[in-house]
Amino acid sequence: MKGLCMNFSVWPPKTLEDILIKNSEEEIDKDIIPLVKAINLFGVPTYSSCAGHVNGTGLPYPWIGVLKKQYNLRDYSHSIKNLYTKQKEYLQFYLKESLERFYVVLDRFNETNNENMWVLEELTYSHLRPRRPCKDEIELDTERKKSVILANLLFNEFRGKYCFYAEH
Repeated sequence: MKGLCMNFSVWPPKTLEDILIKNSEEEIDKDIIPLVKAINLFGVPTYSSCAGHVNGTGLPYPWIGVLKKQYNLRDYSHSIKNLYTKQKEYLQFYLKESLERFYVVLDRFNETNNENMWVLEELTYSHLRPRRPCKDEIELDTERKKSVILANLLFNEFRGKYCFYAEH
């Protein structure tokens, strides 16, 4: 899956369902769509994802491929090349601040999820995923449900930080 292009059915979005992915949602496992939307809403680019498999055909946990060095403007050259220098500086600041807020929410989520915390590997291209692999479908289903909880935490953080002024 390539980078996502998002539209909104209403602004500010009131739920994750208000975020429409221009790319085909058929390319994304339905169980992981909410988290993909929430991560992209924070300006963190994703490049791939999967809801996980315990039958040996894939990774035994849900995961989302994340480009961690997302505030490097080269990665956004296709969408910002016509922006003025001040606009580029603002976008770079916004993306860096978003990544920091993303980590705050991830830490908050893990405080209540200490039996299998979600981690973001220390690589440029990395996976956001549960630390431990799932042994069976029950554990995998539990982690998929946790991905929706994390998605809602991220979404609520976004709404609280970036959308409060637009509410009427």
